Amino acid sequence: MHNIQYLADHFGLNDDDLPTDAYPLQYKTIALYQNKQDDLVLKVQKHHEGFHLKSFCGGGKKCDLICYKEKIIIPTVLQ
Repeated sequence: MHNIQYLADHFGLNDDDLPTDAYPLQYKTIALYQNKQDDLVLKVQKHHEGFHLKSFCGGGKKCDLICYKEKIIIPTVLQ
């Protein structure tokens, strides 16, 4: 099944409500799976070059996400 169609069905949206490259993820979902991916956690803990935690706000909540050179890392399982 096409990813966009799945997302539209899952979130009760019409096909034209989402851009063709949309993949909506909540910050808390990304953080949950980042913390389960040991290699990412170790890179932050050991201050591996370019890896760091960055705070993001959305929906009135704050979430710390692992980033690499200012870009959020999407855990392997969510890719």
